[in-house]
Amino acid sequence: MKKRLEYIDQIRGLAIMLVVIGHIIQFNKIQGGMKSSIFNIIYSFHMPLFFFSQEWNSIKMNDIINTITYPNLWFLKTLFEIFLFYGFFVWISSLKNKSNNILKDILIFIFISVLTIIYSLISENKNFSSLFLYTLFFYMAVFISKYSMLEKLVMNKWVFASSFILFITLIGHWKIEGTIYDDILKLIISTFSFILFLNLTIKFKWNPFISKQIMTFGQYSLGIYVIQFHLAKLTINSHTQIFDDINPILLFFICLIISIPICYLSVWISKLIELNSLLNFIFLGKKLNVKKVKLN
Repeated sequence: MKKRLEYIDQIRGLAIMLVVIGHIIQFNKIQGGMKSSIFNIIYSFHMPLFFFSQEWNSIKMNDIINTITYPNLWFLKTLFEIFLFYGFFVWISSLKNKSNNILKDILIFIFISVLTIIYSLISENKNFSSLFLYTLFFYMAVFISKYSMLEKLVMNKWVFASSFILFITLIGHWKIEGTIYDDILKLIISTFSFILFLNLTIKFKWNPFISKQIMTFGQYSLGIYVIQFHLAKLTINSHTQIFDDINPILLFFICLIISIPICYLSVWISKLIELNSLLNFIFLGKKLNVKKVKLN
């Protein structure tokens, strides 16, 4: 069994908690829902974190087939499209860049990006900007994983400090209904966010108990995402007006406290679903164990 990377699970765990907090605010229309400053801050960077923390090992044709046959419900279409073109990237890179020259890989990435644009135009993809944004962050992780000099760069203390300052400075300026300026701003904010989260999860010593809980949320991020939709809507329901005049920072921590039991309950339900291979396939899109189903 492949060893899990603890810092990846931590990033996923933190990201899925941000998702739950965002949905609590959105679904219950707290401080305007999607107009809330906290909602806009979270949505300015949290989704690219998921694509950055996807596994970036070399994939084979069988992996692509499995993605179609056994879909993970979460961001399925975009992730499949990225994986599809990533397969081409790995194939071309293995043929033309056996010496692992970063410039050659960059040229191959540009070629793959052009293919992605052509594909989006042909398929009339309305979410092209999201696809392109998440593709960039997926490949950032690919390049950092493949080239140690890039890993050293993003882990540099001055890069970390600068990213922290710029992240804090910019996060309040992105708007979900924004223009091209906001798309560019989201790209910049998200870049600083993954440098920040990568350093926080690798360099800093966390409390063992807290670290374990966050990693559990990361391991069950798919289950939390699927299940929390129903739980977040029922959390505070019609009493949201009491939060209208609360300071946004205090609101964030209140929603954080509410999100924790939602995440725990979602993990518990996910574990129950995992006990049955067929239910695991139907509700969470996990690979169906045919032999186990026959035995049951």
